[in-house]
Amino acid sequence: LLDARANVSLGVQILGWNVRNYGLWKGVAVYNDWAARTAPADGPYPNAGYVDAVRAQYQLQGPTP
Repeated sequence: LLDARANVSLGVQILGWNVRNYGLWKGVAVYNDWAARTAPADGPYPNAGYVDAVRAQYQLQGPTP
């Protein structure tokens, strides 16, 4: 998608669906790698490095109110 607004909007929808269906961290893993959907809920995930990087940023910045 070359339209930035459409790209971000669709990404937020996909991530939101994943989080609702898989939980926060597995939802992040599935967003980045569809194959992670078969991983256990608490991991390990095939893309653990990505999930760890997102988790580290989340912990630094905290959740958005």
